Amino acid sequence: MAPRPPITREELRALACHRSASVMTSCSLDVDGRRFVRPQDLQRSVDAALRRARDRTGGDRSLLADLDRIGAFVRGGIDRSATRGLAIFADDAAGFWHVVALPCPVPTHISFGPSPSIGPLEVAVADHEPIGVL
Repeated sequence: MAPRPPITREELRALACHRSASVMTSCSLDVDGRRFVRPQDLQRSVDAALRRARDRTGGDRSLLADLDRIGAFVRGGIDRSATRGLAIFADDAAGFWHVVALPCPVPTHISFGPSPSIGPLEVAVADHEPIGVL
């Protein structure tokens, strides 16, 4: 039996079609335990990414709330036994929050825009699609 993809094509399509009236936060995080052995190492990396992102918010309270929630989520602990990456989509102003645990590491990146940045998810889904070789 093939492993279940972290997100289905239908879920990915729905996420890609999501539009926000405000600016939302898209965050991909490398949480790979082989790279960040100790939880403190991971927390330092995430804190640095969040600090850089805060500088780009222009003081927008909704974006700052998104970043705070992402930081609290990571500090709350992540089961990294099978999770190597996270894709997090947040829009505090609209009450939107979606987290996808990925079986592969992704580059740590935080962006802001009217819709989710789903690039890392597309790669993860493509890696789990069955293929046949003749």
